[in-house]
Amino acid sequence: MTEAEKQIAILIAQSEHLENNLQQAEDKIEILRQEKLFLAQEKSELQGYLKQLERTN
Repeated sequence: MTEAEKQIAILIAQSEHLENNLQQAEDKIEILRQEKLFLAQEKSELQGYLKQLERTN
């Protein structure tokens, strides 16, 4: 294996590693987006519940 081939193999491995890291980051972002949406819905429900409680008191 020539030096150039070794360097190419290293760069390919690094590229694959970076692609894997990017995919993991994108997956985490999607999870956080879903959690943010869920929390916004929960907040809205709780605010509505609080308003109902305030009306009854």
